[in-house]
Amino acid sequence: MPVKAQLQGTVELWKLFRNEGDDPGAFYRRLAVDAVAGFEQRYGSLDGARVLDVGCGPGYYTEAFRAAGASVVPLEYDADELRLAGEPPAGAMLGDAERLPL
Repeated sequence: MPVKAQLQGTVELWKLFRNEGDDPGAFYRRLAVDAVAGFEQRYGSLDGARVLDVGCGPGYYTEAFRAAGASVVPLEYDADELRLAGEPPAGAMLGDAERLPL
């Protein structure tokens, strides 16, 4: 990626971070999109991939990975975290990462 594009991305991410307290969804959705892009760059298409989203919270990463074609199991320890942005992600499971219920 060209340096100018990297700098623009960093500035955009910083602006989103500064507003994270008021609008966490915008910041975390952006991070999730970046995570998906990183996985696709390293491993190719996520279409049909199986992903466990440990500590999924309200599901921002779950949403992004599903949009990229992955089958995602969202796992969260705290039921309240699942509802931070409204309804929990479809198929969400409650569980402890140290004792995976899978």
